[in-house]
Amino acid sequence: MPKILPTPFRIREWTLTLVALSVAVSSLLLSNSAGPGAGGALYLCLIVGTALFVVIGGQDRAFFTGVFASSLSVGLTAWSWTDSVVFRHEPVSGELLWMPVVLFLSWVAIPIVFAQLVTIVICRLERSFKGDKHPG
Repeated sequence: MPKILPTPFRIREWTLTLVALSVAVSSLLLSNSAGPGAGGALYLCLIVGTALFVVIGGQDRAFFTGVFASSLSVGLTAWSWTDSVVFRHEPVSGELLWMPVVLFLSWVAIPIVFAQLVTIVICRLERSFKGDKHPG
C-alpha cells in the first residue's frame, strides 16, 4: 500500500521539504524578475523541480514533488489573484475562479503521478533484480 507521508519524518525529510518550498518560492521570484515576456520560465522551473525531486526524493519522491508543485501552484494562484484584484482593481472573474482547479490538474497532479510511476517502476525493477538468480 502506498504511503502518503514519509515515516518517520527525520532530518532528511525536513531538509527536503524545506528545499521543495524554497525551490518553489525561488521559481516564482525568478519568473517575476524575468518579466511578463518569460512565460516559459515557470514551466521550466516546474519541469526542473519535478526532475530534481524525482531524482533525490528516494521512495518518497511523490511526496516531495507534491510539496514542490503544490507550493508553486498556490503561490502562482495567490500572486495572480493579488495582481488582478488588488493592484489592477479588476473584478473577480470566472478565469480567476477556475485557475486553482486548472493549476492543480496540470501543475500538481501530473508531476505527482509521474513521480509515483517512477517509484513503482523502480520498485518493480528492484524486486525483479533481487529475485533473479543467475549462476556465477
